[in-house]
Amino acid sequence: MRFDHYHHADPQVLTLLERIMATIDDLNTKVDELQATLDAEQTAIAAAIEALTDQVASLEAVIAAGGGATPDQLQALIDKLNATKSDLEGTIP
Repeated sequence: MRFDHYHHADPQVLTLLERIMATIDDLNTKVDELQATLDAEQTAIAAAIEALTDQVASLEAVIAAGGGATPDQLQALIDKLNATKSDLEGTIP
C-alpha cells in the first residue's frame, strides 16, 4: 500500500498508519534479535555435539585398548553418550 496516496487523508488515519509502520519495524527488529539468539544457541549445541562425539571416540579407544572398566560398563556409557548426542542432534534441523 502506498501511503503517499493518502497525503490528503485525515491526519488521524496518517497517524495510525505511522504507528502501524513503527510497530512493524519494531517486530522486524525483535525477529532479527530472536534469529541471532537462535543462531548462538545452535552454535552452542553443535559444540556440545562435537564434544560428545570426541568423548565417544575416546571411550571407544579405551575399549579397544582393554582399559580398566569392563567392556559392558564402557559400552553402557558409550550408549548413554550416543543417546545424549542423538537427543542434541534432534534439536538442530
